[in-house]
Amino acid sequence: LTGQDDRARPIFEALATHYQERKPETAAELTSVARALVHLERFQDANDVYREAMEADATYIEAWVGAGELFTDKYNYGDAAQFFDGALQINPNSVRALVGVARNKRLDGGDEMLAALTRALAVNPKTLEALTFKAGLALEERDNRKGSKDCGGDQAGQPIQAVGQVDGIRRTHDKEYRYHEVDECLQFDLALDASQIHILPIQQ
Repeated sequence: LTGQDDRARPIFEALATHYQERKPETAAELTSVARALVHLERFQDANDVYREAMEADATYIEAWVGAGELFTDKYNYGDAAQFFDGALQINPNSVRALVGVARNKRLDGGDEMLAALTRALAVNPKTLEALTFKAGLALEERDNRKGSKDCGGDQAGQPIQAVGQVDGIRRTHDKEYRYHEVDECLQFDLALDASQIHILPIQQ
């Protein structure tokens, strides 16, 4: 029910109440509570509960990845990296953790970000998280090229290189994603289109 705030909030609040009243002890339950707390914007509480989940079961990867995503979203990249490293020690092929590493290294760009994204796509070439992140980088690069609709280079005719300063593909126009611009301007081979993820491209 994420994305449906009015319907989702009572469920998240019920999970938070369950935690306070019943004191769940399993990593799975605690991780579910932590996710609910994130949606309720109780970020410090979510952090505490994610850590409880790891203490309950140090091999429960969802807790590690969830904590990494939380810290990335709150711009605490150093701690986030530690959580993603922990997740990858549990499962080196966790696509969600690999995409988390790529997101975490987005501002730095470079080899670590690209290596994590490439590895995620090697594990699962059709994973939505990795394709969305890749498309976001492509769209960002297109937007950073000086030129017009033909996506030309700068005034000297050279393309301007840019690396990850926007998270995912969340550049929008009239609240609609511009996948066709990624394809037209950068010729990225994305096995992804609007129909697969239930959104529409902008109208021409």
